[in-house]
Amino acid sequence: MGRGSPWAAPLPWLIPPRAAMELLLTAEPITAQRAYELGLVNKVVPLSDLVVEAQRMAMTIADNAPLSVQAGKALVYASAEMGWTAALDTGDRIYERVYLSADGQEGPRAFKEKRKPKWKGR
Repeated sequence: MGRGSPWAAPLPWLIPPRAAMELLLTAEPITAQRAYELGLVNKVVPLSDLVVEAQRMAMTIADNAPLSVQAGKALVYASAEMGWTAALDTGDRIYERVYLSADGQEGPRAFKEKRKPKWKGR
């Protein structure tokens, strides 16, 4: 269309820069399989399985410790703009709250007792 792709600014963070360059400069569509190969999407499933697979992933996330899920999201977004050492320091800071929480104690206890954890979100 000749208008550019400012929306693609995070693309080199998501996929290798040379692949991002190819996508931006050629503007050629790619298949779902190619998007998977580049790491742009996590999984490719038949359209008929899409809703079921999305619900399965959502339930898997929902079953995890809420504080850990929140910290994981925060870490990914925060570390995207940092170098290696700063990202590790940020990870320690973000996850300290999780490790010291009641849920942080519940996970290892449930594992040791061979039962499913009962997350409280605190």
